[in-house]
Amino acid sequence: MIGRLKHAVLGLSGRFGLTETVRTSTWRRDRLLILCYHGVSLDDEHEWNPLLYMPQDFLRRRLELLTRGGYAILSLDEGIRRLRERTLPQAAVCLTFDDGAYDFFARAYPVLREFGVPATVYQTSYYADFERPVFDVMVSYLLWKGRRDRVSLERFVPGLGTLDLVDAAARGKAHLRILRHAAEQELTGEEKDQRLAALADLLGVD
Repeated sequence: MIGRLKHAVLGLSGRFGLTETVRTSTWRRDRLLILCYHGVSLDDEHEWNPLLYMPQDFLRRRLELLTRGGYAILSLDEGIRRLRERTLPQAAVCLTFDDGAYDFFARAYPVLREFGVPATVYQTSYYADFERPVFDVMVSYLLWKGRRDRVSLERFVPGLGTLDLVDAAARGKAHLRILRHAAEQELTGEEKDQRLAALADLLGVD
């Protein structure tokens, strides 16, 4: 509901020229817009969680809109420095990406290089050293990827039993219970990764 309302307001703003008015205003010139992204899909991640992932073509369209719209895309260092100095160019924008996973290198970086624009990557130091999937996120993805009618998850969480993983609410329940159980058991990164492998095997996901 909120998302649809926001899109409607933005659509009307563009139609009546309010977006352009704001972009070229003195108010906007004193502000640095930071667009924060997480991941760019290697496969179908945007279908699983569009709040975290976008297709590569969607990122390309975003950059096309920014460059065509006259936005000044700065590095985060330059943007912060010029914000403090009050020397920002008109419609200044910075781009950031979370975690620094492989999808950034494989999907986002080629598009950024194509447009010749800078971006800041917030590198997850733990997973840079422990080169395995992020447990919390991967549990949710596996439950979605391998969703089916009836699956017993008793081996992962005692008492969780059999759930219908086609149902989004059931997947959400399973996700939270598996994470809580891992935290209660104080599992190491290696042990969590073993749980992921077992879950993938159970759900038939490569």
